[in-house]
Amino acid sequence: AAFASLLLGLGASMWFHARSNEARALAEQASARAQAINDFMNKDVLQSADVLRASTHKAVSMFDVLERASTRASRRFDGQPLTEASVRRQLGDIYLRMQYMQQADREFARALALLEPRVHAEDPELVAARYGAAQSAVGFFRPDEALRKLALAEGAAGRDASAATS
Repeated sequence: AAFASLLLGLGASMWFHARSNEARALAEQASARAQAINDFMNKDVLQSADVLRASTHKAVSMFDVLERASTRASRRFDGQPLTEASVRRQLGDIYLRMQYMQQADREFARALALLEPRVHAEDPELVAARYGAAQSAVGFFRPDEALRKLALAEGAAGRDASAATS
Protein backbone atom coordinates (compact mmCIF):
# COMPACT_ATOMS: atom_id res chain seq x y z
CA ALA A 1 0.00 0.00 0.00
CA ALA A 2 2.83 2.38 0.85
CA PHE A 3 4.58 1.56 -2.41
CA ALA A 4 1.37 2.19 -4.37
CA SER A 5 0.91 5.54 -2.60
CA LEU A 6 4.51 6.42 -3.38
CA LEU A 7 4.01 5.55 -7.06
CA LEU A 8 0.76 7.51 -7.18
CA GLY A 9 2.45 10.53 -5.58
CA LEU A 10 5.39 10.30 -7.98
CA GLY A 11 3.04 10.05 -10.97
CA ALA A 12 1.03 13.06 -9.80
CA SER A 13 4.21 15.07 -9.25
CA MET A 14 5.45 14.25 -12.73
CA TRP A 15 2.08 15.18 -14.22
CA PHE A 16 2.02 18.55 -12.39
CA HIS A 17 5.62 19.21 -13.41
CA ALA A 18 4.77 18.57 -17.08
CA ARG A 19 1.72 20.87 -16.88
CA SER A 20 3.83 23.54 -15.20
CA ASN A 21 6.39 23.35 -18.01
CA GLU A 22 3.64 23.61 -20.64
CA ALA A 23 2.13 26.65 -18.91
CA ARG A 24 5.54 28.30 -18.67
CA ALA A 25 6.21 27.68 -22.37
CA LEU A 26 2.81 29.16 -23.32
CA ALA A 27 3.45 32.21 -21.14
CA GLU A 28 6.87 32.71 -22.72
CA GLN A 29 5.35 32.45 -26.21
CA ALA A 30 2.65 34.96 -25.33
CA SER A 31 5.23 37.34 -23.89
CA ALA A 32 7.44 37.06 -26.98
CA ARG A 33 4.42 37.65 -29.24
CA ALA A 34 3.36 40.72 -27.23
CA GLN A 35 6.91 42.12 -27.38
CA ALA A 36 7.12 41.53 -31.15
CA ILE A 37 3.78 43.28 -31.70
CA ASN A 38 4.82 46.18 -29.49
CA ASP A 39 8.13 46.53 -31.34
CA PHE A 40 6.35 46.44 -34.70
CA MET A 41 3.80 49.05 -33.70
CA ASN A 42 6.46 51.36 -32.25
CA LYS A 43 9.22 50.91 -34.83
CA ASP A 44 7.47 49.99 -38.07
CA VAL A 45 4.25 51.92 -37.61
CA LEU A 46 4.80 54.96 -35.43
CA GLN A 47 8.40 55.72 -36.38
CA SER A 48 7.55 55.48 -40.08
CA ALA A 49 5.53 58.67 -39.62
CA ASP A 50 8.62 60.59 -38.47
CA VAL A 51 9.05 63.35 -41.06
CA LEU A 52 12.60 64.03 -39.90
CA ARG A 53 13.61 60.53 -41.00
CA ALA A 54 11.71 60.64 -44.27
CA SER A 55 13.68 61.49 -47.39
CA THR A 56 11.09 64.02 -48.58
CA HIS A 57 10.42 65.68 -45.18
CA LYS A 58 6.74 65.86 -46.09
CA ALA A 59 3.98 65.06 -43.67
CA VAL A 60 2.88 61.44 -43.87
CA SER A 61 -0.79 60.54 -43.68
CA MET A 62 -2.02 57.95 -41.22
CA PHE A 63 -3.37 55.98 -44.16
CA ASP A 64 0.12 55.81 -45.70
CA VAL A 65 1.61 54.73 -42.37
CA LEU A 66 -0.93 51.92 -42.08
CA GLU A 67 -0.44 50.80 -45.67
CA ARG A 68 3.32 50.55 -45.10
CA ALA A 69 2.73 48.61 -41.91
CA SER A 70 0.41 46.22 -43.72
CA THR A 71 3.03 45.62 -46.40
CA ARG A 72 5.78 45.07 -43.84
CA ALA A 73 3.79 42.74 -41.59
CA SER A 74 4.10 39.68 -43.82
CA ARG A 75 7.88 40.00 -44.06
CA ARG A 76 8.39 40.97 -40.44
CA PHE A 77 6.36 38.06 -39.09
CA ASP A 78 7.26 35.41 -41.64
CA GLY A 79 6.92 32.07 -39.86
CA GLN A 80 4.97 33.65 -36.97
CA PRO A 81 1.35 33.36 -38.12
CA LEU A 82 -0.27 34.06 -34.74
CA THR A 83 1.77 37.23 -34.25
CA GLU A 84 1.03 38.40 -37.77
CA ALA A 85 -2.66 37.68 -37.21
CA SER A 86 -2.66 39.86 -34.08
CA VAL A 87 -1.03 42.71 -35.99
CA ARG A 88 -3.47 42.30 -38.89
CA ARG A 89 -6.42 42.39 -36.49
CA GLN A 90 -5.07 45.56 -34.86
CA LEU A 91 -4.53 47.18 -38.25
CA GLY A 92 -8.09 46.18 -39.18
CA ASP A 93 -9.39 47.84 -36.01
CA ILE A 94 -7.53 51.06 -36.83
CA TYR A 95 -8.75 51.09 -40.44
CA LEU A 96 -12.27 50.45 -39.19
CA ARG A 97 -12.15 53.41 -36.81
CA MET A 98 -10.85 55.59 -39.64
CA GLN A 99 -13.69 54.37 -41.91
CA TYR A 100 -11.38 52.69 -44.44
CA MET A 101 -13.68 49.72 -44.81
CA GLN A 102 -11.98 48.02 -47.75
CA GLN A 103 -8.63 48.02 -45.96
CA ALA A 104 -10.23 46.93 -42.69
CA ASP A 105 -11.96 44.06 -44.47
CA ARG A 106 -8.63 43.04 -46.05
CA GLU A 107 -6.80 42.98 -42.71
CA PHE A 108 -9.54 41.06 -40.91
CA ALA A 109 -9.68 38.52 -43.75
CA ARG A 110 -5.91 38.02 -43.50
CA ALA A 111 -6.09 37.66 -39.73
CA LEU A 112 -8.88 35.09 -40.01
CA ALA A 113 -6.99 33.13 -42.68
CA LEU A 114 -4.00 32.92 -40.34
CA LEU A 115 -5.98 32.14 -37.19
CA GLU A 116 -8.76 29.76 -38.21
CA PRO A 117 -6.58 26.74 -39.06
CA ARG A 118 -4.37 27.25 -35.99
CA VAL A 119 -6.50 28.13 -32.94
CA HIS A 120 -9.67 26.88 -31.29
CA ALA A 121 -12.97 28.63 -32.03
CA GLU A 122 -13.07 30.35 -28.62
CA ASP A 123 -9.61 31.93 -28.97
CA PRO A 124 -9.97 35.63 -27.99
CA GLU A 125 -7.90 36.85 -30.96
CA LEU A 126 -10.07 34.84 -33.38
CA VAL A 127 -13.28 36.09 -31.77
CA ALA A 128 -12.01 39.70 -31.99
CA ALA A 129 -11.09 39.23 -35.67
CA ARG A 130 -14.56 37.83 -36.36
CA TYR A 131 -16.21 40.81 -34.63
CA GLY A 132 -14.04 43.14 -36.70
CA ALA A 133 -14.94 41.31 -39.91
CA ALA A 134 -18.63 41.64 -39.01
CA GLN A 135 -18.19 45.37 -38.40
CA SER A 136 -16.45 45.89 -41.73
CA ALA A 137 -19.29 43.99 -43.46
CA VAL A 138 -21.74 46.44 -41.87
CA GLY A 139 -19.60 49.29 -43.23
CA PHE A 140 -19.95 47.79 -46.71
CA PHE A 141 -23.74 47.59 -46.24
CA ARG A 142 -23.69 43.80 -46.37
CA PRO A 143 -26.11 43.01 -43.53
CA ASP A 144 -26.51 39.29 -44.27
CA GLU A 145 -22.76 38.75 -44.28
CA ALA A 146 -22.40 40.88 -41.14
CA LEU A 147 -25.03 38.82 -39.31
CA ARG A 148 -23.36 35.57 -40.35
CA LYS A 149 -19.96 36.79 -39.13
CA LEU A 150 -21.48 38.17 -35.95
CA ALA A 151 -23.16 34.82 -35.26
CA LEU A 152 -19.78 33.08 -35.60
CA ALA A 153 -18.14 35.51 -33.19
CA GLU A 154 -21.01 35.48 -30.72
CA GLY A 155 -21.27 31.69 -30.79
CA ALA A 156 -17.57 31.33 -30.03
CA ALA A 157 -17.88 33.91 -27.26
CA GLY A 158 -20.81 31.99 -25.76
CA ARG A 159 -23.39 34.66 -26.55
CA ASP A 160 -26.61 34.61 -28.55
CA ALA A 161 -26.24 36.79 -31.65
CA SER A 162 -30.00 36.77 -32.32
CA ALA A 163 -30.59 38.61 -29.04
CA ALA A 164 -28.35 41.46 -30.21
CA THR A 165 -30.11 41.77 -33.57
CA SER A 166 -33.71 41.58 -32.34
